Amino acid sequence: MLGDEQLVRLIAAAVREAEVSAAETAGATPGLDDVLAAVRASGRRGGIVSNNAVEAVEVYRRRRGLFDHVDLVVGRCDGMDLALLKLGRVRSGAVRR
Repeated sequence: MLGDEQLVRLIAAAVREAEVSAAETAGATPGLDDVLAAVRASGRRGGIVSNNAVEAVEVYRRRRGLFDHVDLVVGRCDGMDLALLKLGRVRSGAVRR
């Protein structure tokens, strides 16, 4: 029988894998290209904040060619309190530059 911590890790891995798989075929977010272009044109840096796993966001970012337009990715990482995303706080490991 799995302990609580083992079960949480197993579920987190399954969710992350499902999100990465979905990101491999996800359509473009409507208006994203225009928003990122406007951010760049204004001289500001752009970022993506998601409640999905950072790995899934990175897959989407790579597929859409967003490396030149997105400076920061904030997403869920294993073991983090999801309420932190809603509060705008992140822990180490949840941020990729």
